Amino acid sequence: MFSIDVEASKRCASDLELVADTLEKVRGALASASVESAMAGSAGLRVQQSIQRASDVAQVYGRGAASLSVALSQIADTYTKAESGAKSKLPATQADTAVSRNSDANLADGSGVFDSKGGYGGDQGDMEHNQSGFKFLWWRFFENGELFDAVRKYPGYENYTDDQIAELFKEINSEGCGYVAMANSIFMQFESDPAAFERTFGFPMYDKDGEFNFNRLILDFYCTTDDMFYLDEDSGTHALVVEVLNSYEDHPQDFIDKYGMAPFADEDHYNPDAMQAVANDYQNRHVVNYETSGTTTSSLDNRLEHYLSQKGLSYTSEIDRNGMTASELRNTLDSGKCVNIASGGFNLYDSEGNVVASDVGDHWMTVTGVTADGNYVVSSWGDKYYIHPNELSYQDYLIMDVK
Repeated sequence: MFSIDVEASKRCASDLELVADTLEKVRGALASASVESAMAGSAGLRVQQSIQRASDVAQVYGRGAASLSVALSQIADTYTKAESGAKSKLPATQADTAVSRNSDANLADGSGVFDSKGGYGGDQGDMEHNQSGFKFLWWRFFENGELFDAVRKYPGYENYTDDQIAELFKEINSEGCGYVAMANSIFMQFESDPAAFERTFGFPMYDKDGEFNFNRLILDFYCTTDDMFYLDEDSGTHALVVEVLNSYEDHPQDFIDKYGMAPFADEDHYNPDAMQAVANDYQNRHVVNYETSGTTTSSLDNRLEHYLSQKGLSYTSEIDRNGMTASELRNTLDSGKCVNIASGGFNLYDSEGNVVASDVGDHWMTVTGVTADGNYVVSSWGDKYYIHPNELSYQDYLIMDVK
């Protein structure tokens, strides 16, 4: 069904009108600067030409913003009139029984976290692509001010500039799939009790548009735990040791020079003595900040346990690296547990069987179901996809329950 977010369209139209006004002021200031420039000779000419080009660009973008503002306003008005006319023709019973997408009567696939409106789970790329706005000259426009303000409330991020926050959102898109999968699972556990969610996490379960507050939860988890290893909690030391050893994968000789032994026993196994040597380096440490790219199963498990414990929640998990049959996976999902999978080298398929992404690199996804022919239904990048278990180069499962 085709629909338009009228209020969002009107807000964009208003923002674009403001941009157009601002750019017109910029153009005027640049024109004045060009007239007042007293620099002589070829250098002065080059300066004048540069200022004029900037003024022309401001004028073009300003006119474009103004035109788009008018167009969006017209679209919103036209849609509102058409929708009003359509609703007036509905039988009374049909109009009276309309329900919110967040109510029990409108949950798709058993969970409102994964439905056809508002996204099928969280999207690690949404903050970079849809919430960062765009930068023109020295200004950034259309950024999500609430999310930008939220970032600056976390220790270490207080003085982040808009550009640094935009870069943070880009980083989350690059390495944040594990955090998104965990956010999906948290929402699944809390979706029947929005009040408890807000008491626990300090912000509403739903955003101002009535959609699950994926970005806010992802930010909260990421900004408080990324690159952290909690050695006093389950799997913390193991997770850190694995990350350190992995960092030597492309230059193992450096590890040999430092520790006098090889980091890996063979292509698929770590050297147990090397693991102990690295663990000894962090003896008596409680928390370690070690920069990584992405998350391993152990590091994700360790960070989630710490994150939830800080919220006063109990958390149980099971890590399965041996793979599950379709029947076992279906039974696990039916038991009410949240199942997340990491794998690589596979294809993502749509509901028609078309390949929408091929040879996907290491990636976390939330498993939401199993098809009759044994394929897995997953949430990835905010959409519903299917994966074939026989294509997975490996299968790491993080099965969790939050209470």
